[in-house]
Amino acid sequence: MTRRVEVGPQLISSTSPYFHDIVSWAWRRARELATRMGSSVETLRPDHLYGEEAQNIGYMLKVGEIYPGNVLPERTYLVIYGIFNTDETLDYVQISDGRRTYDWYVLPVLYFTERIAVWGEGPIVLDAYSTKLVVHSLDPNRDRVYAWLLGFVIKPRQQQSQEVSTERRRRRR
Repeated sequence: MTRRVEVGPQLISSTSPYFHDIVSWAWRRARELATRMGSSVETLRPDHLYGEEAQNIGYMLKVGEIYPGNVLPERTYLVIYGIFNTDETLDYVQISDGRRTYDWYVLPVLYFTERIAVWGEGPIVLDAYSTKLVVHSLDPNRDRVYAWLLGFVIKPRQQQSQEVSTERRRRRR
């Protein structure tokens, strides 16, 4: 009996005619979700993954497990659609939200012309609170890799506290 292994969607190079369609699709999904929830859309930045530690790390991925839910507020979503990779030791990124797991084998992106790729199946929408990212390097001594996930963060808008005025002034005539 042979075991059937299914190969998932491929990472698509920026030279592909479908590249911009997938980026647009990710943006539409993020805007749609934000509109439905009354939230705002931001581009994925280091402070979304690392919090205050982001100043020391910058736009690099830490090797090991990353939990965005430790930094981002509740009801925050991630829309991840691609990766930028210039590191020859980064071989895969695993993205999991507790229900589904995506394994992105990203080493070939290093050999793409612009070293950028999008997920051929389209954007992945994840609840940030339950998301876990696992970044793996071929070099066991590395603590970070020169790569960054491309995506959007849908964050709830912060309510501005409005004081209720109990006293009304009369208008002068």
